[in-house]
Amino acid sequence: MTTTDSHVGRTAVVTGAAGGFGTAIALELARRGADIIAVDINSADETAAAVRETGRRAIALQADISDPEQVADITPDMIGFTGRVDILINNAGAFPFIDIFDLDYAKWRQTFAINTDTQFLMATAVMRSMRENGWGRIVNLASNSSGSRFRRWWRTCRPRVPSWVSRGHSRPTSHPTASP
Repeated sequence: MTTTDSHVGRTAVVTGAAGGFGTAIALELARRGADIIAVDINSADETAAAVRETGRRAIALQADISDPEQVADITPDMIGFTGRVDILINNAGAFPFIDIFDLDYAKWRQTFAINTDTQFLMATAVMRSMRENGWGRIVNLASNSSGSRFRRWWRTCRPRVPSWVSRGHSRPTSHPTASP
């Protein structure tokens, strides 16, 4: 794998960074020169250590980013790490691997908060830094895993679901953070 210096001087926040895609994204951004802030509800210390092995700086922050107070608590640490945040990768996500008929409203709200509220909370936490520095990128990741787990339910509901649901919901919210 070749590396590039396309992200040298940039600081990236990666949520859901304790494993899987989050770790892979953090490592690739580090290989491209970015310093990494690895955020997860679980310890992301291993991801931060792996990033440091690439020669980049990294910290791990543990927080439930669906909780506005916890996001507020880690925001000074995110901004203070290098004095800026340039890239936010909203990778944190969850899916209740239970039958749709066993899913209660509390679990639905928790899943929704993890998959949607976290994107808003983290974006608002770092957008000022992006604007002040005249550059920023926010990437919101999503999954279509619900179709595989709820196949029986999805076949029943799909004709009534608007087409934008299957295409994602964050595209219309894109906005150039660097312009005043």
